[in-house]
Amino acid sequence: MQFFGQEDPGDQSRKRKIVSIPLDTLVLSSVALVLLLVLFFSLGVEKGKRNAFIALERDKDTAPQLQTSELQVPLRRSATVGAVSAQPVAAVPIEPAKPTLVAVPVVATPEETFSAGKYSVQIASFQRESAANDEARRLQRKGFSVTVLKKGKFSVVCVGAFDEYKEAQKQCETLKKTYKDCFIRRL
Repeated sequence: MQFFGQEDPGDQSRKRKIVSIPLDTLVLSSVALVLLLVLFFSLGVEKGKRNAFIALERDKDTAPQLQTSELQVPLRRSATVGAVSAQPVAAVPIEPAKPTLVAVPVVATPEETFSAGKYSVQIASFQRESAANDEARRLQRKGFSVTVLKKGKFSVVCVGAFDEYKEAQKQCETLKKTYKDCFIRRL
């Protein structure tokens, strides 16, 4: 197989080199390349699974535990094959978890916001409602009127309720210094 055309042997003024690769070498090289790509893809998938498992285990450690007065350990097999002891091996007492109070921001309901104006500035949207509430608290401490709206599986943080588009535009320009992707939305 030749990649460049044959040159005329009588034409010595322009000499071009001809690259020639046998067909079997080209096919074997292509197969080897595909196998390497598949191998690297598989290794990436395995690494992703491992990272997801580690994150799941980390989240499981922070999740609230069940509250029971004691934990029963499963029955133990005795020395005789197939025989099961009728008494539990051990009972481990567990202290009930103490309830923790979580401060929820005092935010106007969407109905109150909608009646107050036609426009608002959307700051951000979060999949976790707790992250949206944290951002809302931060903005309230800075003196902004904040609303957290639930849109599907996202929590949307909006600032203000404006009757005029120009008012919302002024607020949006101020907020763009911190929130570059904020925009005006109709309520």
